Amino acid sequence: MYKVVQALYFKDIDEAKLFINQIKPLTYRLYYQSYILLEEGDLDGAVDLMEKLSTKWMKDALLAEHARKLNNLPNAKHYAKNAVLQSKGLQRYLLQKTYEREFRI
Repeated sequence: MYKVVQALYFKDIDEAKLFINQIKPLTYRLYYQSYILLEEGDLDGAVDLMEKLSTKWMKDALLAEHARKLNNLPNAKHYAKNAVLQSKGLQRYLLQKTYEREFRI
């Protein structure tokens, strides 16, 4: 999972694709696969994968990115805030800092 996260952080989609199938927890694999599809511009494919996620913060984080890709900043901020509220621990901290940087929330 570390290699996928690192590759996505540096916007190296091809590198992330090399390691995505090695992520054992299905929920995380679907989350990162959806994120890759969003980065590639396949918004419909990403939404299809998002529907399979049961973890609320993951879905909201992806919906925030989806709305941002559609230049819908109010919705993106709404979903970003929800993702932070639904998460906890290290994940909450990472989301909060990311959204402070990207959305100024």
